[in-house]
Amino acid sequence: MSQNSKPPRRRYIGSIEAAAKFNYTPNYFRFLVRKGKVPQPFRINGKNLWDESVLDEHADSLAQGVIAPTAA
Repeated sequence: MSQNSKPPRRRYIGSIEAAAKFNYTPNYFRFLVRKGKVPQPFRINGKNLWDESVLDEHADSLAQGVIAPTAA
């Protein structure tokens, strides 16, 4: 990495966008969050937000038939 290079910026998304990644309704996605079946959100400025890269990893593990740990 050069001196001017910055690490990639994390992208945080809300529950509606997160649900859409899995083709779930927002209500069903929130249900899965409460049950611990999908990664837990981060609380940022009073909002529940998900790191998109964590959701991508979870989706990849689902596609491979392996459930990734959801604890951060």
